[in-house]
Amino acid sequence: MARLDLDPLVRLGDLAARWRDAHREGGRHLETVPALFAAATEDVDAEEARAWRTKDGVAARVMRAAPSPRLEAFLDGGRRHPSLAAAAPQKLTDAIDAVVVAARTCEGAAKEAESALDAFIATCSLEGGTPPPSPPQKSETRDVGASNPSPPAATGGHWMDAVPTAVLFTRVPWGDPPHRTIEEWLWLCTAVVESLGEEAAVKRGAADYLSQLPGVGEDGEETEAEPLTREKLQGCAEVWGMEPFIDRDLFNTLANAGK
Repeated sequence: MARLDLDPLVRLGDLAARWRDAHREGGRHLETVPALFAAATEDVDAEEARAWRTKDGVAARVMRAAPSPRLEAFLDGGRRHPSLAAAAPQKLTDAIDAVVVAARTCEGAAKEAESALDAFIATCSLEGGTPPPSPPQKSETRDVGASNPSPPAATGGHWMDAVPTAVLFTRVPWGDPPHRTIEEWLWLCTAVVESLGEEAAVKRGAADYLSQLPGVGEDGEETEAEPLTREKLQGCAEVWGMEPFIDRDLFNTLANAGK
């Protein structure tokens, strides 16, 4: 059996690590967006802000004990320094830009992972040989398992059937724990790559909402962008952090394999 080219597998591990880094960076910025949005857009309720004057709370007692015009102005301003409101719009813009960049990075990693998975499957299916530079011309269909098997789409079989048994049982000295078989890596990588594709759509939706890009209705026509609200921004941050489509154990196995 020819030597297996494991570069596509290593590439998949690198792409998973890139996704993780972008996900964390985007989440760090997205967590600040709801509060920055409120600071940039919401006016302070003057009556509510000055309610401390009519209550015998800590603020009122401090002011009686040590009157301070600056502290008084701070309390009357809703306990929010004027500089915070002044800087909030730019900070909000910067945070949104960072989230959008992170989302696009995740999308790119997901697409590259699809190509890397195809290459990994191809090299395993060719008994470790290097896939030809260009796809061969369409030929007659062969039975799965025959020499030089046809693509699964042509044979009606699963692509795994085209991987020789000897290759499937080959153990790879890579990852933690090491010595998983090619079959285990094929199934694991397939599950992770499929989940990244699903999750990339979620991140794209969050980025489009933050960017106020128009959406697409069920009929395929463009719809108006939804207005930003603090509640929806908080929802975006929660969904981003959960990554509901990703199996964390499988993903971390791949992302940490190259360490």
